[in-house]
Amino acid sequence: MKKGIIILFCCFFFTGCYDYKELNNNYVVLGIGINKIEEGYQVLYEMVDSKEKESDKPVISSETGDTLESAFQRLNQSLRKEPTLSHVRVVFFGEELATWKMKETIVYLFQNHRIHNTFYPTLIQGSFDEFFEQNSTYCSTSIQEQLDFNEQSSSLATKQTFTSFFNTILDTGIDAVINVAQKKQGTCSLTGLAAFSSDQLSFYFSEQESNLYQSFQSLSNSFLESVLNQKPVLSYHDSTIDITLDLKDDKDSDDLSKDYQHFLEKLQKKNCDVLGIRKKIYDLTRIDMGPFQEKSVHVSLDLERGSS
Repeated sequence: MKKGIIILFCCFFFTGCYDYKELNNNYVVLGIGINKIEEGYQVLYEMVDSKEKESDKPVISSETGDTLESAFQRLNQSLRKEPTLSHVRVVFFGEELATWKMKETIVYLFQNHRIHNTFYPTLIQGSFDEFFEQNSTYCSTSIQEQLDFNEQSSSLATKQTFTSFFNTILDTGIDAVINVAQKKQGTCSLTGLAAFSSDQLSFYFSEQESNLYQSFQSLSNSFLESVLNQKPVLSYHDSTIDITLDLKDDKDSDDLSKDYQHFLEKLQKKNCDVLGIRKKIYDLTRIDMGPFQEKSVHVSLDLERGSS
């Protein structure tokens, strides 16, 4: 964690990406938290103060406002130093905001010229305030490092930047998925994925559902190959969606097929097309199949048998 902060300051001092005088007069914001409250919005900054000796300890400050813009303005005005937002690594969204609606917030962030859209959007599961309380390390740096360097978390997380999340939320042909973080034993950690229906939080994936979702992502990469090989990876006829997944040999293939089937049925029940099936069907066939939740879905597995 401290290594990440040192690298950040090396960037400032040696690459010319930041003026030394300006650095001393500013807070460098690494993480932003946004939540919906009864009075409007709460906005929080997780910041580096370069003049503090313990620079690996975050400076936390938050304010509220009746609009998102007023909350940002009040927070900026409350600080004794000017906040610099061009190095934001993660923006954390609270559950209250996600279950309300997200479109207004993400449009505001996208249009904010002070924030670069390369940060990771992340949903906080549980208490928004407690997530940032009594932290001796940076939650934003921890989450970024888990996404950038920890391959073990790949099945429970998606390396999705804000621009990708923004485009998916606004795309009527597919619903969004977002990384989920929780505070466990004083550490901010990625714990899985959550699904949206339109711009509202629908449900949290279980660990098994996160793994199934990641498996389905190979569908979008298999279209060209399936056309060239005349292999039916995804098809639609008689109001039925047929999906064939290529998998390595699995002794529990029957159970696995049922798991995929149940996962898709749950997505339909939640009216949540995070796989973009309706859009993929249209791209392949130019047929608008209508609402995803009203169709029958059949999943089959095409197993690659290992040689003995």
